[in-house]
Amino acid sequence: MRALLLRLVRFGAVGVVAFLVDSGSLWLGRHFLGLGLYSGRLLSFLCAASVAWYLNRRFTFADRGGGSDRHRHRQWVLYLAASLAGAGANVGTYAILVGAVPQVAAWPTLGVAAGSVAGMLVNFVAYSRIVFRHGPVARPPTA
Repeated sequence: MRALLLRLVRFGAVGVVAFLVDSGSLWLGRHFLGLGLYSGRLLSFLCAASVAWYLNRRFTFADRGGGSDRHRHRQWVLYLAASLAGAGANVGTYAILVGAVPQVAAWPTLGVAAGSVAGMLVNFVAYSRIVFRHGPVARPPTA
């Protein structure tokens, strides 16, 4: 139970960093690239997912072989696939709030925050059971 709690704390810390990247990327995309609320959100999600994958594999799930570089491309694809459920909750919440609440449309970071919370649990379960489910990577014997 202690290990699960520690993993959740680490996952949450990575989530905070991802949220900052997500919000910052959305703001930069809207103000410097001229992207809209949805195209900017797509860019920000991809930026945040990249950072979160790297930090989760090196920090949250490193004890499960998450830090191994051997299969990182395959792991990245699995991570993105597993993220679809969390992304649906995340972006769906964002879209509903941006469309229904004028204050959120004016301050889309509020929608990013709500979406992040909605997707967090879904992502944790998916990453734990699909992407980072294996134990430590066995090292080949040395001669």
